[in-house]
Amino acid sequence: MPSYPYRIRISPDVISQEVLLGETVLLDVKTLVYFGLDALGSAVWREIQERPDADEAFSRLLASTGLGEEELVQKFSSILRGLENSRIIQLEARIT
Repeated sequence: MPSYPYRIRISPDVISQEVLLGETVLLDVKTLVYFGLDALGSAVWREIQERPDADEAFSRLLASTGLGEEELVQKFSSILRGLENSRIIQLEARIT
C-alpha cells in the first residue's frame, strides 16, 4: 500500500457546497479561487474533512470506492495535488 505521510490542513477560507450527482464546488472566499470536484473528488473531500491524515483517508477510500489500489493512488494523488496547487489545502509532513 502506498504511503501518504501527510496531515492535510484545509484553508479556513474555503467553503464547500455539494451540488448535483455527488459533485462538490469549493470556493476560497479570500482569493475567489473555485474548484469543482466530481463524485470521487467529493468523496476525497468528505474524508479529508473528517480525517486529516492522508494515509487514513486513502485507506477508507480504498475500502469504500471499489477502485483498485493502483487506480485510486493515481486519482487520490491528483486530487490532492490539484487542491494543494489551488491553495485549498496544505500538505504538512506528519511527525511520527
